[in-house]
Amino acid sequence: MLAATVCLPAAAQTLKPVKDKATKLFGYQDESKSWVIAPQFNNAKKFHGPVAEVMIKEDKTKYWGVINTEGGIVLPIECIDVAINEKQSLIMANRYFELTDPGRYTNTDLYAWGVYDNEGNEIWAPQFDSQPSFNRNGEAIVKDKATRKVGIISSDGNIVEDLVNYGISSSGSGYEILGPNLEVIHYGTSTNSKGVSLYLGTVPCTIPYETGGDDIKAFAYGHRRIGERLTANTIYCMDAEPSGRYSVALNNVRTVDGQIIDWGRYNDRFIRLELEYADEGSEFAVPDSRTGALYTVAANIYEPDGTFIESLSPEGLLYADLEQGVAYKTFQGQYWFIAGDPNWPFDLRRTTLNVSRMIDTNSVEDMLGLTAAERNELCNYWQSGRRHQAVELADIGALRSYNMPEEISNTETAKYQDRLINNYSFLFRNYHMGELYQISSYTPGKNECTVRLSDQQPRAKMKLEYPTGFTYELNEPVFWGVRGDRFIKIVPIPRRYFVAPAFSDGVVDDRPDCKYVTTFEFRLYEEDGTYVQTVGTAREIWFGDEDIVGFKGIEWCFSNRVPRNGYIRFITRHEPFKGDIKDLDWIQF
Repeated sequence: MLAATVCLPAAAQTLKPVKDKATKLFGYQDESKSWVIAPQFNNAKKFHGPVAEVMIKEDKTKYWGVINTEGGIVLPIECIDVAINEKQSLIMANRYFELTDPGRYTNTDLYAWGVYDNEGNEIWAPQFDSQPSFNRNGEAIVKDKATRKVGIISSDGNIVEDLVNYGISSSGSGYEILGPNLEVIHYGTSTNSKGVSLYLGTVPCTIPYETGGDDIKAFAYGHRRIGERLTANTIYCMDAEPSGRYSVALNNVRTVDGQIIDWGRYNDRFIRLELEYADEGSEFAVPDSRTGALYTVAANIYEPDGTFIESLSPEGLLYADLEQGVAYKTFQGQYWFIAGDPNWPFDLRRTTLNVSRMIDTNSVEDMLGLTAAERNELCNYWQSGRRHQAVELADIGALRSYNMPEEISNTETAKYQDRLINNYSFLFRNYHMGELYQISSYTPGKNECTVRLSDQQPRAKMKLEYPTGFTYELNEPVFWGVRGDRFIKIVPIPRRYFVAPAFSDGVVDDRPDCKYVTTFEFRLYEEDGTYVQTVGTAREIWFGDEDIVGFKGIEWCFSNRVPRNGYIRFITRHEPFKGDIKDLDWIQF
C-alpha cells in the first residue's frame, strides 16, 4: 500500500480533492490551489468533518481507507468499502478480519463491517453483514455475519438487543422483532419496554437430550416431537378425546395444580416431551419389544437456558396422529394438541380436528414411529452408540418453521410422486452451487425462452404468516455450507384435487384415474443427504432441453451450462407449463 504524504495542515472545509494532470492521481488542494496532500490516490472524496475517504487500486482491486486533514492515516487503505457518518462522527468500514472461531463462522468470505470514531478507534470490530445505519438515537439494526442473526447496537459500543433474532424492522418509535423462538417482540425505545405477542413456530431444542446410553431414548430424539422445543403457540389443551373428525375448543395448558403455565417474562420458556422409564403396572407404560423395558412420555417445562422448572406430566403417551399435528395424553387424562403447522388457521374458541390414525402403543417402537431401517439399527450397538453421541452433543440452532418436508402418507400418491421424480423429463436431480442462478428477467418466446441472470446470489424465500395478519418474509442468500457442498433437490408435491382443474393452483394431471395437482418444493440438503430446510416453492415451470429447467415464482434457473454474457437461452418444450400434465407427450408413466 502507498503511504499518505503529510504536507501542511489545513482546515477540512478548505481542502478539495483534485486530480493531478501529470500523474493522473488524486490529492488535496487548499483555496490557493496549493497541494496540501500530495497526489497519490486513484480516487479521493471530499472531507466530511475532519476525515475523507481515499482509494488505491492494485491490479483490478480497489482498496479504500480514511485520512485526516493532515494526510495522516485514520483507517488503513485496505478496506473493501468505507462510509462516513459526519453528523455522528462515525466511520463504517468493510474490511478483512482474523478468523478466531471457525466453528461459529459459517461464511467463506472473511470481510465484514466494523464501526470506528474519527480518530480510527474501534467501536465495533468487523463482524456485521452490511453497513450499520445509525438513526438519530444512535441505534442501528445489524446482522452478525457469522450466525446470520440480527440485533440492535448503539454508536457508543453498547448492545441494545442481542444478535440472536431472525429479523427486526423499525415500527414507529420502536422495533418489531422476530425473536429466537419465532416470537414477535414489540420493543419501544422511548419506554424501554418489551411486549411479546403471538408465537409462530418451533425451533429444535439446543439443550442436550440425555439418553443415558439407552438405545430407545437415542432413537426417540426427533421422532414425534420427542426432544423438541414446544413453545406457547404450538401446544394446547383439548376439551375432547381425539376421535375421527371432531370439534374441540383449544385451551391453555396448565400445571399439575391447575394454574395456567407461566411462559416467562418474554414467553421464551418451552415444553419438551421426553422418553422416560415407566413403573410396572402404569397405564402409561409402553414396552420395548426387544428388551421388555418400560417407557413413558413425560412433559417437562424449562427455562430458555435448559434449567428444569417442573414436570407438567410425569407420565403420558403419544395418542393419535391428526391431520393438523399430534395428540398427547397426559397422566391426568387430558389431551394436548401439538400443532404440526402453526400457520394452520384454527380458531382457539372452537376448531375441527381430524384423526388420521390412532397411535399403536403395543410397543415403544410403534408409538415412536420408527422405520424398519431404524429398528434394524437398534440391533447394532456401534451404530446406536454413534447416535447417542450425536444426540447428546447436538446443538442444532437452525430455523424450524412450517417449511418442513411434507410427507406423502397416501400410498397411491407416494407412488405417483415417485414416478414424477424418476421421469427423465422432469430432471429432478441434485443441483449444486454454480448450477443455480437468480433470474433478473425472462423473455418467453414461441419455441424458446431467454433468461437474463442477476448478479445477486440465489436467495431463499420463506414467508412466515401469523393468524393476526402479521407476515415476515425471510429473504436470505442460500448458504451452501462451509465447503460449498450442500445441494438442492426439486421435489414434486402431488395433491388430490376436488375442484375443477381451471380453479386448481398448480400443474394438473386430469386423467380419470389420477386427478392430481402438483406443486414443487426446493429443499436444501447437506452432502450426506441430511435435510437442512425448504428454501422455496413454485407452481409455474418451464421445461427446456436436458440440462436446463427454469422456474417462475421463486425466479431461479437451473443449468449445467456456462451462461454467455449473463444470459441463458434454451428451447422450451412447453412455455409456461401451468396446465394439464398430459399435454406433455414425452412424459411416460
